[in-house]
Amino acid sequence: SEAWLQVRDDNPPAQALYLSLGFKERCRRATWELYDNQVPMPGLALVKVLNRPANCWPSQQAWLRRIYPPEVDWNLGFEVERFKPDLLQSFSRWMEGHTLTHWRAEKWDELLGFVTWEAPAHAQGAIWLAPNPAHEEEAMLALLAMVRQYIPTRRTISLNVPSSLAPAAFTKAGFTLLNTLIWMSVATL
Repeated sequence: SEAWLQVRDDNPPAQALYLSLGFKERCRRATWELYDNQVPMPGLALVKVLNRPANCWPSQQAWLRRIYPPEVDWNLGFEVERFKPDLLQSFSRWMEGHTLTHWRAEKWDELLGFVTWEAPAHAQGAIWLAPNPAHEEEAMLALLAMVRQYIPTRRTISLNVPSSLAPAAFTKAGFTLLNTLIWMSVATL
């Protein structure tokens, strides 16, 4: 019922063409990359990194939905229900060699957010961020530090988030903006 496309935000002629054809902007998403995990990271005084307990699921779910809303999750391969604490799902993932590791960041007993590392058996995996919107900049810096410290990869780390999500935190954490894409859609016949 709809046609979707993505266009770079630095391509005004293409944007004008799509707008003239009836496409409407739905969102803007930025892709940030970390090429060298050895780059120094600013210290995060008083931030504790802990496992995610099951009782934190409602906060994590709400904050994940804010960063990965339904209109984009289909394209990103994101399914929020996979992260729900559920013994049967955990056993099923274990049998498939698919692991989910969840961490939470806290400061002064204030929940800053969550990082989930999804590692399928035969793929690089994905990193999903869920910052507390009340402390977005500080939360993102803490979560990005967690990504750098706890996720074992020698490859480029790539994260796709709303373009307005704490760009200064990404820069401080050593990430580089690869691109910003405008997601557009138009109703079809």
